[in-house]
Amino acid sequence: MDPYKNTRREFANGMNDTFSIPADAAQAWKKYGENLKELTYKLAFHDAMKPNIDQTYMTLAASKNKVYFMWDFVARTLSTLGSVPPTLQGMSAQEKEAWSDVQSRTEMSKSLILDTNAGMLDMMVSSTYGQSGPSPAFGEEILALARRM
Repeated sequence: MDPYKNTRREFANGMNDTFSIPADAAQAWKKYGENLKELTYKLAFHDAMKPNIDQTYMTLAASKNKVYFMWDFVARTLSTLGSVPPTLQGMSAQEKEAWSDVQSRTEMSKSLILDTNAGMLDMMVSSTYGQSGPSPAFGEEILALARRM
């Protein structure tokens, strides 16, 4: 897909259709893959993403909120997982570093989503995008997915 022509909706649907869990994947890789994939998809189609979902991937987001921030963060984590051998065997130093990154980013995603106090996530959104304002609620489906991670 072309990030200058295809929308975030097309990327979300494409990723959901094409990111597959190999049959020989290690249990840990499989768990991360399934959870990250589902969370990325749910975040992409959250109500707070409506102003962004039909923009091209490379267009600056119309609404830079915590859902958009987490969608981007989780999707990048899933993308990194794609560079790790699913069997977790015979990994190069670079692949081991990517696996460690996936694990730590997943734990951070969980913590940020489940933090019920206005705190770290709001601060990260504000410092990244230079704006703050009302924060949309993630909703029970996304919170449940985060708890599974």
